[in-house]
Amino acid sequence: MKPEITNYNTYLARMDVSLPDKAFFVYRAPLARVIVDFGCAAGNLFRYIRSISNQEYIMIGYDNDATMRELASEAADVVCGTMEELQETIEHTLAAHNLTMKNVLFNFSSVLHEMNNYEIDDIFSFINDLRPGHISIRDMKFRCKREIPSDWFRFFDEKYLKQFHSFLAHRGIFLPGLADFAEYLLKYKYTENWERELEEYYFFGFARAERYYNELIDNHKYRSTWDVNYCLPHFDRQIKDDFNIFFNVSDYFTTHEQLLLERTDI
Repeated sequence: MKPEITNYNTYLARMDVSLPDKAFFVYRAPLARVIVDFGCAAGNLFRYIRSISNQEYIMIGYDNDATMRELASEAADVVCGTMEELQETIEHTLAAHNLTMKNVLFNFSSVLHEMNNYEIDDIFSFINDLRPGHISIRDMKFRCKREIPSDWFRFFDEKYLKQFHSFLAHRGIFLPGLADFAEYLLKYKYTENWERELEEYYFFGFARAERYYNELIDNHKYRSTWDVNYCLPHFDRQIKDDFNIFFNVSDYFTTHEQLLLERTDI
């Protein structure tokens, strides 16, 4: 079982750095009137969207953490804790506002990589049953652009080297590759929730979900209208400052993907 979050303030503060990046779908899904945010945490994405958009969205949050649901209830119109409750809420909302599933956007921001196979099965069964107009996915995805210098270890001072070794030891990795290096650089700031971070497999976890959304495209149920691989905007600056390196890590690999799917009958 994944360790509990030990410091919610630290956890949420690190997540909030990427809010502009997570809201990439705003203005790219013009029919969306209802946003369902899976893994909504404290609802800060809803707060951010309201600050940048004049569109009157109905915000529905879903999270399996009771503390997060309580925090999100101040930002969302409704927050759900089970899939059954979520489906009932969506159906009631659409009927009350004379909308259809074409007006619904399902958002998955840094959540698919955390799910096990059974949870991913349930999520995509839910998607196939309800067929929202848009599906927004933003998560960790590693892509190598070119090999990084072989002596990059020299940039690690004692503090980071010890932490990096604990990361490798937990994974049973003896010869780290570029993807291991990239994942560590995404994790190292989360020291107060380090045990939880060790249990999350960023790139491998998200890869399990890829075949599902690729099937949606291959079966002509959805088309991709936006697909970008990149590093977070603040990533290069942060790594340069903390590790005192002279190159941009984004020149060597990308760590994230933004994907927006749209129903083919829209």
